[in-house]
Amino acid sequence: MVQLRTPILLLTLALAACVDASAADERADPSLCSEERDAHWQFCNPDEERIDSTEALALLEQRFPAAEIYVTSSRSTLNVDGRDTRWNYVLRSEAGAWLSVDVYASAEIEAGEVDADCAGEPFEPLDSRRAVHEAIARLEERAVAVTHQAGELSLDQNTCGSDLRPEAHYVQFLIRPSTDAGEPGDYYFARFRHDGSFIDLIGPCADRDLSNCLDGIVVEPGE
Repeated sequence: MVQLRTPILLLTLALAACVDASAADERADPSLCSEERDAHWQFCNPDEERIDSTEALALLEQRFPAAEIYVTSSRSTLNVDGRDTRWNYVLRSEAGAWLSVDVYASAEIEAGEVDADCAGEPFEPLDSRRAVHEAIARLEERAVAVTHQAGELSLDQNTCGSDLRPEAHYVQFLIRPSTDAGEPGDYYFARFRHDGSFIDLIGPCADRDLSNCLDGIVVEPGE
């Protein structure tokens, strides 16, 4: 089993950059980047290079066209449009080698072998824009304000050591703790099936580990 630095597919809405007028921004769902969500335009700065998971996957497939993907994750700087400066993958190449691959918004790709033994099934990465927008909508239904000032977003998918369990695919939103109180942050997890369909919203939790937050909640893949 490999210990990976995988920012779990939790909707760790590690609010990253809200985007330029690229093809990803021209999808049906409008951009959520605004001054209200990113007052300092730190994550939604149109002058900063960012890509969503669909664009990153296209770059990855150019380099590794027949690879099987077992882990994908953003940084904790994911923005409200599901865009980040780098995406990480753990995959098995066509030659059978296990690789950790970083795909950057600049189109640079860094790859190295990793000692992995992923017992789960490979998957098609989620569309981060759609997943993050869905997660934000679900959070705001619960009166949880999603802004880059308030917290961090991230997305993780990881089937290493697991089957296609629902908790293997999620977006995480961390509400930062008060700097005065020294309290732990609150974590929310928007869970998705591997086909992108929404399951549920878990939280608030004091633990960033989704498995510790589930506390007996089980959702079968077909439910």
